[in-house]
Amino acid sequence: MASISSKALQIEHPTPRGGNQLLIMEDWIRSFSQAVMKAREEMRAKYTAEIQEREVLKTAVLDASLDPIVTIDQVGHIVDFNPTAETVFGYSRDEALNQALDELVLDKGSREAFNSLLYDCLEEQAPESSPVLRTLSARRKDGKLLPVEVAIKPVMLEDKLFFTTYIRDISERKRQAQEISSLAAFPAESPLPVLRINQPGVVIYANKASDSLLEYWGCKRMQTVPIYWKRLVEQTLAAGRAREVEVNTEAGIFSLLLAPVTSLAYVNVYGRDITAIRQAEEEARHRQNELIHVSRLSTMGEMATGIAHELNQPLSAIVNFANGCARRIRLGMGEKEELIKAMEQISLQAKRAGEIIKRLRGMVTRQQPVREHTDLNALVTDACALISHDRQKLNIDIELQLSRQPVIARIDPVQIEQVILNLLRNALDALSERADAERQLLIKTGTSAQGMAFIRVKDNGSGIAMEDLKHLFDPFFSTKKTGMGMGLSISQTIIAEHNGRIMADSLPGKGSVFTIELPVSSAIAESIAS
Repeated sequence: MASISSKALQIEHPTPRGGNQLLIMEDWIRSFSQAVMKAREEMRAKYTAEIQEREVLKTAVLDASLDPIVTIDQVGHIVDFNPTAETVFGYSRDEALNQALDELVLDKGSREAFNSLLYDCLEEQAPESSPVLRTLSARRKDGKLLPVEVAIKPVMLEDKLFFTTYIRDISERKRQAQEISSLAAFPAESPLPVLRINQPGVVIYANKASDSLLEYWGCKRMQTVPIYWKRLVEQTLAAGRAREVEVNTEAGIFSLLLAPVTSLAYVNVYGRDITAIRQAEEEARHRQNELIHVSRLSTMGEMATGIAHELNQPLSAIVNFANGCARRIRLGMGEKEELIKAMEQISLQAKRAGEIIKRLRGMVTRQQPVREHTDLNALVTDACALISHDRQKLNIDIELQLSRQPVIARIDPVQIEQVILNLLRNALDALSERADAERQLLIKTGTSAQGMAFIRVKDNGSGIAMEDLKHLFDPFFSTKKTGMGMGLSISQTIIAEHNGRIMADSLPGKGSVFTIELPVSSAIAESIAS
């Protein structure tokens, strides 16, 4: 004992000394007892501090937890309710204590599942066992339902079994999952074609709306597209930028946007049904052509007097030559050579009349738009012939500066002649306000430095005010008192359809210049470049 006390309690071994040995031993035993009591108190204080420290740490962990943590006893009554549980469920700790957890925070439909989970934990009663996880429906104090995950972990405290219940609000997670699921289902729900084609040309995804395209290509899902489309996919991936292609299938006309995803070596194809758009465009073109035709008829109607006069000249000549021939033959006065010359004149005048009728018929006949390689010089000459009567009435000589070389453009000759005719008639109207001797009208053709064929109509008429010049090509805008304001608007539409442009420049009181620019025919452009 002396040895133990010396090592454990730092009490010195009693050394033999003189005196009463019993008193000495009693004194040593007293000292030993006091040291034992002191050591026991120190150990108790140490263990109490450690327990308190653990409790404080445990409380801090429970309080700091982002999830509700509820401790319940074996019958499911709440013995602890952390601050997060108070926040999530809306009950204070005092309101929750001693309440049945299932009745307080769980929806009726989830209580049976929770109690079953608690019963399984009671059966095991193993603190070291893993917590069982279950998805349930909780109800807040305000009645709002929450999807939660519940895990129960058995805990032994002072030989009593308790259960720590971990409750996690998964509302946000479920919302995100639903959003992801919704996004994943988006292509399938789309009423328009959505496909994914990999670099080898295999259709790795196609929604239901893509069936008509697959039928058009003659392939199925997880099969290879035709060689043209396979090359298109390869080219799109190589270029690294989206491209749009239009296809005409039995189901309709589709615009397909090929969007490359180069990092994953596939192309997403987004289809758009443009059948209605193309039909509307076709209908608009049809209406536009009808309007252009009506405009031509209107122009011909306004020029009817002049055209009739122009046609009457060769017809009168034919009548005169024919009557002269008949009279000479009847009287036996005509020489053979003279009669032949007269007959040749009849033929010549008939051809002239025929040309006038041909031009007139070309202008008034309803026909589908065409594209022909046409010499603009010839169109200018024909248009000048149609206005010859009106020009002569105003005593105007047209100065023609036509290109020595043919100016060839791929155009609809009737429509372009209609535009030229409209510009010439506008110029005549502008010149009518000037004195006869001052009237000048110049028409020039050629090819610009930019490789565009041009027709320029210049007059020294009254000119156009700067404010009016801004609206000159607007529909129904006219500087004439009796004008409908459609001529220049229709002319601009026609030129735009030919990928060209029409421009106007004017100085009030000095005159105006109108310029038509059209792309030179590709074959001619190549010849010029070479």
